[in-house]
Amino acid sequence: MLWSLTSKAALSNQLHARLMEQDEPIRSENTQVLIDFFQWDDINAPIDPECLLRRQRRMQVMWALQADRPQQLRAHLASCDIDDAELALLRIARLRQGMSPGRRLLAGVRPLAARRMRGLLDAFDFSPACPALPQLDQQTAAFWHHAGDHRRISLAWLQISALRWGLAWLVSFACMLLVSTSPGRIGRFSVGLLLAWLAWVTLVALSRWLNAMSFQYPWRLCIPPALALISVLVIHLGDARIAGTVIAGLTLLLTARCLWLLVNERRRLSRWRLLILVPGVKGLALIMIIGELAAVMTIVLWLTVVAMVHKTLESIKTG
Repeated sequence: MLWSLTSKAALSNQLHARLMEQDEPIRSENTQVLIDFFQWDDINAPIDPECLLRRQRRMQVMWALQADRPQQLRAHLASCDIDDAELALLRIARLRQGMSPGRRLLAGVRPLAARRMRGLLDAFDFSPACPALPQLDQQTAAFWHHAGDHRRISLAWLQISALRWGLAWLVSFACMLLVSTSPGRIGRFSVGLLLAWLAWVTLVALSRWLNAMSFQYPWRLCIPPALALISVLVIHLGDARIAGTVIAGLTLLLTARCLWLLVNERRRLSRWRLLILVPGVKGLALIMIIGELAAVMTIVLWLTVVAMVHKTLESIKTG
């Protein structure tokens, strides 16, 4: 079909409008032909290039997710740095078929399960706030998207965490019954485990609150050093060493958690490398006993956190 070059602009506008309206699986190579021919990626083009690239990627994802294209799906996973394509295909099958709430919770108990499912969903640019991908079960995908979110607390994460601690309580309860422990001791242990879980949830919530908002509200970066200073003042001026040491120890634990989140976002540590944390955890526990030392270590770790945040901001500005 031949058409005049004078109609190129009008045809460009019509095709661009159709692409932005239609939500169809189209290979990225095909849309790239249109982008190159009509020069939609030109700086003077009357379109939003970021919006166009998002639409192109979404259509490519929908095209790769079709059941009859496993090779293209493997290629897409490889381009997103997902190494084990076969396991990823099994997870995609679960996302397609859907999972019951009970199966989702039991699957989430396994270590790193939520993080891996979230990484897979990120490879498909999935978000509950965006239009749903018709190839995926929306409820199952939304559950794993929230469960693997390391920036905020969600109901899915709370359910998985409660189930993990509940299983730990059952194992401990069974062991206590074997040694004929008194009911009073079992009750105290259960209350202690519940308080430990609440403390863990609070620690995770605070660390994610600090990390997620440190870019928009830099003043929050001053909270851990301020708590460390308060702990020293409580110890020496308030003559309350136990209270000051508790404040310093908890602040150090919070700072270590924030640093761990930042490191984990930049470098995905394998399960074997996590063994190097064992001596670090022991040293951290010893430092928490001495309030002044815990306060000093808090400031040292938090300077590392601030340096990493500053480096991230610089990379965002230069990028």
